[in-house]
Parts: sequence; structure tokens; C-alpha cells
Amino acid sequence: MTEGVPVSAAGGAPRLSRGRRVGVWTLMVLGLVLAFVGVLAIWVNRVALDTDNYVDATSQVLESKNVQTVLSNFLVDQLYANVDVAGQIRAVLPPETKGLAGPVAGGLRQVAVQAADRALDTSVVQNAWSDANRRSHEQLILLLDDESKLIRNTGGAVYIDLRPIVIRVGDRAGIGKRLDTQLPGDAGRLVIVRSDQLDTVQTLTRILRFVANWFWVLALLCWAAAIWLARGRRRQALRAIGISVFLLGVLVLIARRAGGNIVVDGLVKNESNKPAVHDVWAIVTDDLRDIGQTILILGFVAIVGTWLAGPGRRATGLRRWLAPYLRERWALVYGCFVTVFLLLTAWAPTGAFRRPWSLLAMAVLLTIGIEALRRETAREFPNAPFVSVGFGERFAAWRGRAEPDATSARPAQVDEEAQRLERLERLATLRQQGALTEEEFASEKAALLRTS
Repeated sequence: MTEGVPVSAAGGAPRLSRGRRVGVWTLMVLGLVLAFVGVLAIWVNRVALDTDNYVDATSQVLESKNVQTVLSNFLVDQLYANVDVAGQIRAVLPPETKGLAGPVAGGLRQVAVQAADRALDTSVVQNAWSDANRRSHEQLILLLDDESKLIRNTGGAVYIDLRPIVIRVGDRAGIGKRLDTQLPGDAGRLVIVRSDQLDTVQTLTRILRFVANWFWVLALLCWAAAIWLARGRRRQALRAIGISVFLLGVLVLIARRAGGNIVVDGLVKNESNKPAVHDVWAIVTDDLRDIGQTILILGFVAIVGTWLAGPGRRATGLRRWLAPYLRERWALVYGCFVTVFLLLTAWAPTGAFRRPWSLLAMAVLLTIGIEALRRETAREFPNAPFVSVGFGERFAAWRGRAEPDATSARPAQVDEEAQRLERLERLATLRQQGALTEEEFASEKAALLRTS
């Protein structure tokens, strides 16, 4: 008996001592918590601190009709706040109609909003939007890394400059002339970080990067320690980790939905802005949804793999049926694996199937799993024959109710008949030797015939 790992009374896998069980479960839960926080940090790091991802997300945001509506109103508000539209209209009206300048300016506002909607659909404005977001984000990263001394020393803020778009909207709506000289420099600015927030944001950025880079490593170390501590029941520990990974994917998807409800319903008070904020949240968290679905798939594969390697009746029956194929037709097995993997890559149910490094990692892990299964079945069933049975018999064999046999039903009946005759002859011999009375012989014979 291994110290701290008592043998099960049933003769199965050894039981863990109470202390080891507590240690294993503590490490499992701690790994799950660390992995969950790490996944959220990785997502925030990708969206907020990676310029290409940020620009891609903001470009998709601009394609939303709800966002275009809110942004159009913002641009027109900036235009009317910085340009005396009514005064310009009054200057060109005849004296007897100058009193209509105010109502005309009000009516022109809706025209300007419609012009802004149309402008936001053009490639020129969308490219200007992308360029403005890229410049501001690159400036933000320099500021967060404390590399932008000019901005830091002047106490400036990081903002998205939409002034060129405001000017284009004004030109399209026919509001004023030479707006580039009339609009102040801060017209159309969306502030991202103010100067008085710099120190706090820099600290949060350092924490975020540490969590994103190391928490998943700590989670893997916790799970590895749990496997090491579960000596004698490591397959069960691996299955528990697979369940933890699956649960992690569920938690990530729940967090995405719950976060959306909090942001949209809890923080946005203006009902007219909620559809736009909902679209923004869906676009920004699309990568988080993708991560959660990928983790779900990995967890499911891990659970199936540990079940298939287990001692259960169905798993053992399936391994017995697969043994000759895995042993002698490995080229066919790997060919099927490559075909399925290529189909999944073409389908790309999640973003992980579109990234070369994640594809390579999944291919390596699955290859290791198939090879481990081949070796295990070769040790368990070195002489298992190829079977030629119907689907019903094969399904019954997988469920453990029957075993596939290459022989036909008639030879099996002959073997059973031979065994029954041998038992009857043994009973007759025992009666002749006096070990059984006539009554005992008749009773045992009748029982044998009934069983048959």
C-alpha cells in the first residue's frame, strides 16, 4: 500500500486520504478561478491594448445602424454647438423672411442628421473613423507605457478626433462654408483618457497585463499539482480537470451575457441609446464569446477522452472493438483524424480554428491523445480480432450486453452445447462415485437444463 493512498476495499483504484482529497479539490477550484480571471484579462488585453484588434472592433461598431444613429446625432450636435446655423441662414434671407431663420435652422437639423447617416456609410468617412481610432489608440498605448513624454508633460488627454467627419457632415448638409476655419480645435472630440486619470489607468494596465500573461500559467500549474497529488487516481483527476475546463467555458459565456445586461440595462439610462450600446457590447465581446466556445469544445473533448480511457463497461467494449483497427490499421485511423480536422478547420466554428498557433496546438494534443489510445488498447487487447457483426450486435457490445465475435451464431451454440454435455458428464461421474445421491443428481441436472 502506498503511503497516503489506501487501497479500495472493492479492489479498484486506490482511495485518496482525506488530506489528499482536500488538497486535490482545493487545487482544482483554485485553478478554475485563476483560469476564469485570466481568460477575462486576456480578452480585455486583446480588445483594449492591441491596436489592430481595437481598430477592427471600432470599425465593426461603425457599421451598426444603431451606432450610426447615435453618432450622427452627436456629430450634428457638435456642428450646431460650434456654428451659428441660424445666423448664417438669416444672413442670406431677404429682410422680410429673416424671422424664419430659427425654424429653418431647426428643420435643417434633421436634414443634417440624415446627411450624417449617409456620410457614415461612405468609405471615406469609415476610413477617416478608422484612422482617427488608430492614431488615438497608438497615442494611448504610448501614454500607458509611459513612453509619450510630450503628452505627459503637457498634461493633455487622449481623444478620438472626429473634427474632419463633423466638417464633412456640415458640407453635405449645406451648413456654413469653410467650416475648417470656423470650428474650434476641440470640436468633435471623444475623450478616452483624461490627464488626471493617467496614473490610475497606468497602474490598472500593468495589473491587467500581469494577470493576462500569468494567471493561465498559474491555473495550469494548479491542475498539474492536483494530478501529481492524486497518485493512484490520476485518470479521475484528469476527468475532473476536463469538467473544470468545460465549466470554465460556461462561466465565460454567462459572464458575457450578464455583463451585457449590466452595461445595457444598468448603466445606460437613455432608452434611445440602449440599442446602440447593445450592439457595441455584442461586437466588443465577440472575441470573448469565441474564447468561451473554444474552451467548451476543449473541455468536452477532454471529458470524452478520459471516459474512453476509463474502466467502464461501455468504454472497455468500445476500446475492444477499436483495438484491431488502432493496432493494425493506424494509417486509416490517422487518415480519418486528418479528414475530420480539416473539415473542422474549413468550417471554423470558433476563431481558434482560424489561428495557426491554436490549430497547431490542437493538432498536437489530439495526436498525442490518439497515440495514447492506440498504446493502451494494444496493451489491453493484443489479440482482439476484427469483427464482422451487424450494427445491432455491435451496439449491444458497446453497451456491454454482448461481446462482438467473429464467429457465427451456430458455432457459439455448438460450444454451449458441448459445455452443457461436459457438465452433465461431470454430474454423472460424481453420482457413480457416490458423491451425489440420486435426488441430488436429479436436482442438479434439472437446474442445469433450466439454466441452459
